[in-house]
Formats: sequence, structure tokens, C-alpha cells
Amino acid sequence: MIFPKFPQHWFPYFITVYPFLFLYTHNSHEYILITPVIICIIIALIALIFIYNILHLIIKNSIKNSLISSLCIFTFFSFGHIESSLHMLLNTKLNFLSVFFLEKFDLNLFRYRFSFGFAFLLLLTGIISLLITKRSLQKLSQFLTISTGLLAGYTLIVSLSLIFSYALATFQSTKNLPTKKESQTTSQYPDIFYVVVDEFAGFSTLNAYFKFDTQEIENEFKKLGFIIPYKSFSNYPTTANSLPSTLNFEYSHTLYKQQNMSLTQATKSLAQNTRILKFLKNKGYKTIHIGGASGYYPTEYNPYADINISARNHGFFQNYLLVHNRYINLVIDTSIISPVIKKWATLQHYKSSGIPLAFEILKKISKKKQPQFIYCHILSPHTPYFFDEDGNLNPPNIINEAHEINSAKKYYLKQLRFVASKLLGLAHSITDKYKGNVVIIFQSDHGSGFQLYEDGTPTSAASTSPPAFQERFFNLNLIYLKKECEHLIYDHISNVNILRVLLNCYFNAKLPLLEDKAYFSGLEHIIPTFDITPQLFETP
Repeated sequence: MIFPKFPQHWFPYFITVYPFLFLYTHNSHEYILITPVIICIIIALIALIFIYNILHLIIKNSIKNSLISSLCIFTFFSFGHIESSLHMLLNTKLNFLSVFFLEKFDLNLFRYRFSFGFAFLLLLTGIISLLITKRSLQKLSQFLTISTGLLAGYTLIVSLSLIFSYALATFQSTKNLPTKKESQTTSQYPDIFYVVVDEFAGFSTLNAYFKFDTQEIENEFKKLGFIIPYKSFSNYPTTANSLPSTLNFEYSHTLYKQQNMSLTQATKSLAQNTRILKFLKNKGYKTIHIGGASGYYPTEYNPYADINISARNHGFFQNYLLVHNRYINLVIDTSIISPVIKKWATLQHYKSSGIPLAFEILKKISKKKQPQFIYCHILSPHTPYFFDEDGNLNPPNIINEAHEINSAKKYYLKQLRFVASKLLGLAHSITDKYKGNVVIIFQSDHGSGFQLYEDGTPTSAASTSPPAFQERFFNLNLIYLKKECEHLIYDHISNVNILRVLLNCYFNAKLPLLEDKAYFSGLEHIIPTFDITPQLFETP
């Protein structure tokens, strides 16, 4: 095995490492763990050494081998940037060509073929130029080693500083709870199932706005002993705010101010390193996170949970490389194989399969001696509209395309019916298994938002009607707990107080209930600016 040698020939290593560190530093708000970066770098370095050795059998000039190997690796992993640049060009400077090709050809196919041809031409030109040149490439090799070494070194330092700052900030966050371990037995504590179904509208909204009679569904859950607060509401209109607020039982916009990190990093940290995990671990709980069903990176995997279970069971390649990891997706998107991978394994269909499997995994959770907290965030009935009411997978045109509002409402309701049936089946399974000694919370992070859109654009708080707010904020809360706690669940309870009630009743946490409020600033903003609580309870 032949390796490029130091010092002149180390630039292939730096060129190989740099794109992965660059992607990490520019997307650290989406994926903090360094593990997938290391995996990608190792695979790329193996590929580099393989190419170098193949070339060494043909070309005996080590500098030319290093340059050609670097060019191949760089082209392979930078192709996505070429394609995206062409996409931007077609949609701005050459928009008239975009319209022309859209009418006559598949524009995506044209863009890919053109980009591939352009990249291949550059690669071929570079290789031929290097092969036929008679000049000494020693100085070029030295220059590339120094310049690419500085680039790779800089991105490595930035990456390490990001990891350190994120770890320090998460360590310092959410210190409000006592950390002293209790000596009493934990066998008396119930298992807790916490399932969030994304954008499931409240029953009041389904009856009033969608004209969907929920009486049969309500009766089924009531027979099992569930409480249904009809006017319960989310404190925020978006997942990014709602989940951190609920899981830390505090208003998220106040928590953001305490975080020594960027806003996007804070939303992830507060959705993973949560107060509820810390509290229950202190009580001796084992925490189980079921990911792979949300499509939302903070809840796809939780490094702070004791056990992570993926609901995408398609083998290593599909499960880990294709959909389970946001960073791996970014690498694929910027590589030359992106269109091939996406065509071979339709990403949407892999995502959809995580939803029913998540429900099956939840059903299989069994009672242990150590109490368990089981959490799962499921991207449904939120778009894409994967399923009809019977759980059959919709055709690609329904899954992938945007729909006018009436069609969207129809597909939304069908998928909602499917999710409701899965929740009911799960409720039967858990209550039969545990015979009452269990806590179940089926909750949505917010309601649907059809009235919040006008021509596809989110409206502002000032121009939004009370019914639109009611649709978006009134949400699903189906709660199963011991009889002594039922009176604590009031009709207009908001998500931020659900866990406070639970912890007070079961663990005597003595947490004061917060004032139930709803905040809005438009769906495109994270930090809310308007208290719209009064408008939730306005009547026409």
C-alpha cells in the first residue's frame, strides 16, 4: 500500500478532510455530534488512498498521482455546490431559460446532466493537463500543502471550539432542579409514555372548522380512562418553540435568554437536554427515546437519553446513511451520487415507514423493575401526507406535491384519522398491559394551520383572526393518570403546565403552575412577540 508522503504530498489529505469539516462548521446548529463527520472522513481517506494506489500502478510520478487523486475526491464531494450554483443561476440571471426548459424538459434532470457534464469536463481537463505537462510540480505541491493545511487546520479549530462551547452551554443549562439522588425505592413510580403527534388539531377545532365529528374517538378514549381537556392549547405555533417549552415546563422564549449559544443551537439543546429527563433520572428512571419518526433533527436522536431506538428499520445503509442522520444527508447532497441515491431510495418513503413502526415499538415496551420514561415525536398528521385513513401509503404525487387548501385539508384529515386509530390501538395495548399503574400523555405540539396561510404566506399577528389562532393553538391532549390526579387537569390547560401537574402529583415536586399563555410572532420567527391568549377564547 502506497501513501502520499509528507511534507510535499500531504495536500490530498487536507483536501479530503476540508469539505467535511466545512459542512460541519456551517451546519453545526443542525447536528452537533462529531461522530458522523469522523466516519465520513475515514471513508473518504480510504477512497483517496485506493485511488492513489490505482494511479501508482499506471503513473510513476507521485506528485501527479497526488494531484489527480485530490482532483477526483474534490470533484466527487463538491459536485452539489456546482449543481446548486447552476440552480441559482437558472432561477435568477437566466430565469427565461428556466421557464423554457421547464416547458419542454425535466428541469431537474437537465440541471443534473448539465452539472455532471460540466464537472466531468473540468475533471477531465485537469487530469489531461497534469498528464501532459513537462513542468516540475514541486512548488505547486508545496503551495497546496501549506494553503490546504491552513484551511483544514482552521476548520478543525472552529469545529473543536463549537463542540466545546455547545458542551459547556448544555452542561450549564437547566440547573433549576435538585440533583440529590433519592434513596427510596423506585418500584412505586409508574412508567410514563409521552407521545407527541405533530400538528394534530384539537377536538374543538376538528368539530368546528373541519366539520369532523370526533365524538366516537372521544368516547373510545374515555372508556379507557383518558381525560380530554377540550380547550387545551399549545403555548407556541411552531415545533421549535413548543417542544422545548413542554419538555422543560417553562416558556421557551425565557429559556433562550439563559443559553450561551446561538438560537438554533438553543432550540436543539432545550429539546434534548431537558428538565424532564434530568428530573426523572434523579428519581431513578431509565429514559428511552424513540426516534426516526419525526423528520425533525432534535428529536431524531437524543444523546442524553439512556436508550435510543430508531423507528427506521431498513438495514444499515438506508437507516443510517440515508435518513437517520442529517449530516450524512448533507454529505450526500453535495456529492455527485446525490441524484442517484435519491432516485434509488425515495427519501419520503423511508421517512414514512418510521411512523407506523414507531407505534409498533411503543406497543412492545414492557414493564421493568426500573421505572421508564418513554418519549416519541411523530411527524403526523403534519405534512407530508403519507397515509390515507386506512394506513395505506399515498402515491408520490400526493406525498411530494403542494396542494391547494381544500385538497390539503382532505389529505390532512385522512392522515389524522389514521394517526387517531394508531393512538387508540396504542392506548389499548398500554392500559391492558399495565392495569392502571402507568401515565400516558398523547399530545400535539400545536394544531393545524390552514387559516394562518394566505396564498402560501404566513400572516402576521396583527392581521390574523381569532379563528385562525384557535385552529393553530388548540391542540390534542389525551391524558391517562391515577384518579387522585385527574382533578388537576383543567379544561384550558396549556402544554407548559402538563408536566408540572404530573410531577406535582406523582413526585410532590411542588412546582407552581404558570399562567397559561399563547405567544405568536408569525410562523417564520422563533422568538414570539405577541401575547394572543385573549384571542383564543373570543367567540364570533
